[in-house]
Amino acid sequence: MAKVTVRRRTDNVRADGRAPLYAVLYIDKNKIRIPLDIAVADNEWDAWKRRVRLTPSGTRD
Repeated sequence: MAKVTVRRRTDNVRADGRAPLYAVLYIDKNKIRIPLDIAVADNEWDAWKRRVRLTPSGTRD
C-alpha cells in the first residue's frame, strides 16, 4: 500500500520566503513527486507534523 506524505521543498524557496508543497509517494520503489500548487512560508509550515499551520485569512496561494 502506498503512503502519501506532504513535503515542503526548501531547496526551491521563492523571493518572498515561500516554498512549494509536494505530495510524495513511492510506487514499486519509484519516488513520485506531485506538485500541489501551494506555497507556504516557514512560519506557516509545521515540519514535525508535516502540515500547514492555521493562518490568517490573508494568505496567498
